[in-house]
Amino acid sequence: INGNDQIDVDFGDDVIISRIEGMNYKNTRIKFDLVCTSLAKQGQTVTIDGAPSQFDAQLIDTSVEGLGIRLFMDNVLPIQRGATILFTYGTSPVFSAAPVVQNGVTLSAQPFTGTGTVILGYQ
Repeated sequence: INGNDQIDVDFGDDVIISRIEGMNYKNTRIKFDLVCTSLAKQGQTVTIDGAPSQFDAQLIDTSVEGLGIRLFMDNVLPIQRGATILFTYGTSPVFSAAPVVQNGVTLSAQPFTGTGTVILGYQ
């Protein structure tokens, strides 16, 4: 996965906190390479997991309280943190991520980080 290198998702420096709605705003593709040799073409799985957000276990936690990361498959379908997706090698799903603000929380402008792990399963 990704040549065993870290995968970075950069939401940019121009995030407008009041526009974060957890779906479309700053929905950013998670870019990584997947290279497999000598595998069956079917039966592969991919999972993106990380520590759960304190306000919603379906989201990945961040370093800022009240801010989480929602994962998407094929840019439209929200998926749960840790969900296992079945795919056929060569047609792997496209994943993206979007920031989510906890209801009732007012955030200030500040950098943040979040950590997840991409796990590949195969037969």
